Amino acid sequence: MTLKPFVIDSEEMICHLFEQLWGEETYTLNSLDDAHFRVPDFGPNLILVSCDLYLAQQEKVEELFVTEIPIVLMGFSDQLKAVQDKGWEGKTLEKPLQVASLKEDLKCLLS
Repeated sequence: MTLKPFVIDSEEMICHLFEQLWGEETYTLNSLDDAHFRVPDFGPNLILVSCDLYLAQQEKVEELFVTEIPIVLMGFSDQLKAVQDKGWEGKTLEKPLQVASLKEDLKCLLS
């Protein structure tokens, strides 16, 4: 399966990383503001959201749940614990991201 990630992360470096790895097959945003209408336009098969955005704007992330697209939260171990404490039961990806294995790690999360 070819990954087509939609990445929402306030860290420019993370967005840039995904753009470098996937090129035109990825779409990145630095905030959740436009995500609810950009997701259907782009047609991703995976949505990745940073934990800091989830913690700050949980309701906006939950608006994305109306799609069948899997959502993965990305963050450092303390952030992942915080989102799990707030009730997140979905998939997560721990930062720092391992560039060498990132594509394979994401494929594993989807299977």
